[in-house]
Amino acid sequence: MKTSLIASCVVCGALAGCLGSERVVRVVDGREVAGRYIDAEAYDAFIRGTIAEADGDLDVAAAWYERASEYDPAGVEPRARLGGVLCARNPADRASADKVFARAIEIGPDHGITFVRRARCELVRKEPALAERDARHALVLDPDDGDATRVLADALLLSGKDDDAARVLDGWVLWSSGARQAWRAVAELALRRHDIARWREATKQLANGLLPAERSQLKQVGDGAHAMERIDRAIAAGELADARADAVAAGMGSSTVAVRACAMGRWQAAVQQAELVLGADPADPDALAVLSAVPEWDGGRRSAGVASATTRRVSPLAALVLADALRRRLGSGASDAFLGAYGDIDTTRDPLAAALLRRLRRAP
Repeated sequence: MKTSLIASCVVCGALAGCLGSERVVRVVDGREVAGRYIDAEAYDAFIRGTIAEADGDLDVAAAWYERASEYDPAGVEPRARLGGVLCARNPADRASADKVFARAIEIGPDHGITFVRRARCELVRKEPALAERDARHALVLDPDDGDATRVLADALLLSGKDDDAARVLDGWVLWSSGARQAWRAVAELALRRHDIARWREATKQLANGLLPAERSQLKQVGDGAHAMERIDRAIAAGELADARADAVAAGMGSSTVAVRACAMGRWQAAVQQAELVLGADPADPDALAVLSAVPEWDGGRRSAGVASATTRRVSPLAALVLADALRRRLGSGASDAFLGAYGDIDTTRDPLAAALLRRLRRAP
């Protein structure tokens, strides 16, 4: 990245030397774009800021972007990038970043980069609705803006709109004629959702450009996804022995089968597997959680299970199973309180957990 930025600096310096003209032509993403003349010192400060930002040195980047804005008071991008850096450096200091973004929009309301940068800032602040608003506005200004498309997908994901995010990225692949960055975004989302079909297609398109570490990660996640698919299919078919064998082969805990059966509503299979696990480990938290969550089961044993399950932390999927049981018995307030105490649950690697969480969020 740094090499390309330095190369850009050389090109920009050459372009900025055209002192006899008020308009210059620059190359942006391989396209010639006519624009106003910008002082060489402003260019130099801006490029130094981009290099520092790419290196993660936010204090230095902010200083250079501020200097670029001083040299070029009409410049929008230095201010947009400055706002993004200020937000990344200290998300709690809303006033500083918002003031810079507002000034950038005032100077150039038709420049999409400010809205993209502000949308990224809103994602950092955990405000997906505002991020979605700004990303969509940036796409109105430039429908071919890949950065805005990616930020829109991230905002939809943060809002729990996984399917909408996937459709946005699929659209990006189509209108960009299969750009690598679009396929890479599809691959990353597929990893998070365990969407095997999209994952296979995206990795096939990216195969020649992936780093060895990325290929290893994709294989590992793919193997895990296939294992969970096999376990879930075996549970659905009533083949608990096969489900147990698949769980052991994948290095998963023996209570995994019980929890997944419970999440699928296969109560009898869930109880059968949970009791088998408790025969070997009477304190297994996930197995106890299953017996606590299954409806219409022995009340005395269920109460004991709830008490014991709280002594050791249950897995994320088991926590969702317990939350779903609380919702059925006591209402959404009880399930929300339980999940709030449990903490954030990452469902990106397990479609069954993601589906259960979506159901809990939609519950009245």
